[in-house]
Amino acid sequence: MAGRPRKHSTQDKSHKTKAEKELRKEEEQFAGAENFKHLGTKPPKSLMDVTARNEYKRVVPLLINLDITALDQTLVVNYCNSYSLYLQAIKAVKKEGLVINGRKNPAYNIYLDMQKELRATAGQLGMTLDSRMKLVKPENHEEEKDPYAQVGEVQ
Repeated sequence: MAGRPRKHSTQDKSHKTKAEKELRKEEEQFAGAENFKHLGTKPPKSLMDVTARNEYKRVVPLLINLDITALDQTLVVNYCNSYSLYLQAIKAVKKEGLVINGRKNPAYNIYLDMQKELRATAGQLGMTLDSRMKLVKPENHEEEKDPYAQVGEVQ
């Protein structure tokens, strides 16, 4: 079983010793983009069409700022291909309608599936506001003091 995803040290509110906090910061620095090959800006051949390639060209320069590396290329390709399928499904539903011969248009199911896929991969890549907020490192903010930390302690 997998536990909860780890939070960045700046977002972790649990009580840790100074040594634990220092070890966590060292781990995060090692996992940073500077230790891995950068994501290439040239669209890979695994992209399914022109729309996916254009989306790749659009998002990669933005993702590099979020420390996305070559290790994440498969996820970026998945996002771009899903985006292309999403747009194709929208066009098909617009052209054919929601109902074809008394049945729901299969393109509508593809649209819904790609919408879910886009939401998931965008979150994993830090492309949503919520996911970026988890990555933000507050600057010059003093550590909040727990007003209840001393309750019950012998003075």
